[in-house]
Amino acid sequence: MARPGFYNDNEYRSYPFVDKPLSSTKPAYEMPDDAIVDAGFIMGLDAQFDDSTHKVQLSSVSAADGLLRFTFTATAPDCVGKNIVFTRSYYFDEDDMLRVLDKEWALETAESNSSGLVCADEPVWSGFLVTGKLEKLIADVDTRGGFVSFAGFYEIEPARIQNLNKAYLRSISVGNYERTKVPPCENTDTTIQSPQIIMNAACLQGELLFKAGYNARIRQSTRARELYFAAERGSGQKEDTALCSNHGEIPFYDNEVNEKPFVHGNTRSKFLSGGWSCKDLIFTINGVGGSNVNLVGGKNVEIGYDDTANAITVTLSKNAGGSCSE
Repeated sequence: MARPGFYNDNEYRSYPFVDKPLSSTKPAYEMPDDAIVDAGFIMGLDAQFDDSTHKVQLSSVSAADGLLRFTFTATAPDCVGKNIVFTRSYYFDEDDMLRVLDKEWALETAESNSSGLVCADEPVWSGFLVTGKLEKLIADVDTRGGFVSFAGFYEIEPARIQNLNKAYLRSISVGNYERTKVPPCENTDTTIQSPQIIMNAACLQGELLFKAGYNARIRQSTRARELYFAAERGSGQKEDTALCSNHGEIPFYDNEVNEKPFVHGNTRSKFLSGGWSCKDLIFTINGVGGSNVNLVGGKNVEIGYDDTANAITVTLSKNAGGSCSE
């Protein structure tokens, strides 16, 4: 806490506001220097405050129903509509004399609403205010209809603003892009869909430990304060039965093993990524292999395809003659 002498000095100067020349930027009403003697603000992560362009300002002062209100605004876009308001109490006695209930050099803290973003429960920004002598300010505001706007004239000293933008890690969320899946053979859709993120955990806070999974490596640089995550064959968790349960694939969520892609009709793949397994594919026919093998029926033989059974059919030609009945 500041010493009383510091507050007393501030009653005779513009601090904690930037001292601006009044000749060209004089406001409609000049607030007494002894009304506010100290102030300070903390801009949180969600304020997105830029020290080079954004400012904190005393927007207005109002007096009504025994409350004097100081409204401060920040020019950062993410602070719009999230003002900070400090209040002081006063009343008029039976002789119509103004009485201020808050003593001189009273200190008050206040904060804005939260941003409403996921994992964010702290205010967007917060601050404190120390007031001095308020009688003249209350009387002046009261005679001006109970409200005075300063249109950004009273700007807080930049040194009185602590900016926490990108200053610390608030929480960690863990997720995976959905795996690339082999479509069924009959699927002719060539549309490329944007991969979705499968969230496994959100807003993790406190003391967190990172454990490398299969074929993964985590490295920490204490000096640079960095963590490195990389894929590396044989690193991390050793191969076990859990890895073999789904043919070398790890489920991203609990029910994924029951939602394996179809390969044909109602037949599901053995793999989480879809597609046929090697034992379900034909690589050669009677020793003949290649990307295309032509099957040509001989005399009285027809070669066909059963789409339902996903099978090649070999049948006797309907026009076959001779003594053969089948």
